[in-house]
Amino acid sequence: MDKYAEIRNRFEENADQENAVKMAKYMRNLFSFYGIPTPKRKKLYRDILKEEKKICQREAVVGYN
Repeated sequence: MDKYAEIRNRFEENADQENAVKMAKYMRNLFSFYGIPTPKRKKLYRDILKEEKKICQREAVVGYN
């Protein structure tokens, strides 16, 4: 699965509609939100980000030689 689709699916599964409304109201309804607090949101994508960093580091080393 595409990494962005995976993140979107995780966010949608953990969405808090009540909190999303409050967040949108705070930002004057300029943006839509999933209603996920930052600490929880970071946990949801942490493993994907770590894997992506590993891939970038491997590509950098291969490209360097």
